[in-house]
Amino acid sequence: AATGSAPPVVFQLLHQPVLDDRLSPSKEEFLTTPGFDGEAVQWMWRHYGAGAEVPEEAVPARAEDLSGLPPALITCSELDPLRDEAIDYGLRLLWSGVGTGLHVFSGTCHGFDSLVPDWEVSEALFDMQGVALRRAFLR
Repeated sequence: AATGSAPPVVFQLLHQPVLDDRLSPSKEEFLTTPGFDGEAVQWMWRHYGAGAEVPEEAVPARAEDLSGLPPALITCSELDPLRDEAIDYGLRLLWSGVGTGLHVFSGTCHGFDSLVPDWEVSEALFDMQGVALRRAFLR
């Protein structure tokens, strides 16, 4: 970083990622649910853009060409306003030839792993992430 260059990104570990500033069915379905909801997503994007329009190049889901990106593990919750954009991004990576694991944790809400870290479903997520990171960095 001292020379002005950063090391290459070799893996994408994305859990409940915020990728798209546009509406989706899950953002509308979970617009006003307890905890994290579609209104919170809109609030996040307003802050990300500091009150201004967010440029398209700053929104990962708006990228047209995903080929050449590093492999990814994308995980999301079934009951989450971010669910559809996670699934969409994962499918687009696969269609672009990028090695991608995609897992939807059924019956879970956004932040389940922080709310109940000792739950067997949270532990399954952590195990999945650990395996993916070991594979990515121990090549």
